[in-house]
This record gives sequence, C-alpha cells and structure tokens, in this order.
Amino acid sequence: MYEKCANRMLNFEEFSDEEIMAIMVPVLLINGEDDVATTEHVVEMSKLIPACLLEIVPGGHGAYIGEITTLNPGAQEQTFSIPVIEKFLAD
Repeated sequence: MYEKCANRMLNFEEFSDEEIMAIMVPVLLINGEDDVATTEHVVEMSKLIPACLLEIVPGGHGAYIGEITTLNPGAQEQTFSIPVIEKFLAD
C-alpha cells in the first residue's frame, strides 16, 4: 500500500495555474500541519481556486481524515476535519 502511494507522488504531473483557476465548483482543501504538501503550497493553491475553502488542521498525511494507513482509534486529529467536511457538504 505504501508503495502505491509513493509511486503516485513520484509520478504526479503538475497542473498549470490556468487549469487550477478553471475549477468552477466549490472546493474544500484540507491539509495537515505536518502533511506532505507544505502549508505555504496549499495556501497558494487555494488562492487560485475561485470558490475554495481552506482548512489547515493538526496532524500529518491522512491522519486527520482517518486514512487507513494512519488510522489510530481515539486519535483527536479526525475531530478537526469531520465538522468542516460536514459543513462544506451541507452548504
């Protein structure tokens, strides 16, 4: 499983700023303080998307949404993102 994730990261082809700015649907970006993408990078990307909500939460790669390889019963990280996701979907 880790190999699949690593390969995806190594072979990722970037999107141009123009492609990102062309996103015309509401977008929720959630990034952990200790995530693979830096906070600075995600903030800059969020500025390019017209209808973007950005949340920076405690935690690292996937822990804040319960990603299966980081799932930790009782972890507090997930409590930050669940209400944000629910509100975004309700709006």
